[in-house]
Amino acid sequence: MSNDNSGWPDYPLAPTQPNTELAPLAPLADGEVVGRDARGRFISGNIGGGRRKGSRNRLTETFIAAIECDFAEHGPDALAKLRADDPAAYLRIVASLVPRDLILKREQAEDYSGLSIGELEEILERERHNGMVAKLVQQARRGY
Repeated sequence: MSNDNSGWPDYPLAPTQPNTELAPLAPLADGEVVGRDARGRFISGNIGGGRRKGSRNRLTETFIAAIECDFAEHGPDALAKLRADDPAAYLRIVASLVPRDLILKREQAEDYSGLSIGELEEILERERHNGMVAKLVQQARRGY
């Protein structure tokens, strides 16, 4: 943490100079460059050129690292303050972190709230029976 009391953590990476050097070109036997124009840029429709899928640029990596450092130092206190001052914003953050497939599973699950105790016991017995049948089938397949 810096001593200037700005609240921002010191991040060790200094700004970098952009790489102005062009990538090496792969000429064909007759001297034509494959998939690039005269200035070395990829032409439209080029497959396989450019940044690899999923890779991040240097600015994004630096930004994420700075956020990570800041959150490591101030995150718990900031979350507690947010929870106390603005519970709706806090819940939006929490909800944004819940995996979408978990939400879908919950929405697609059956609603048992309107069933009677007898109906629930019947469902549980059926599930227990299905589980025992599945176990017996597995044992039969293994040759037990």
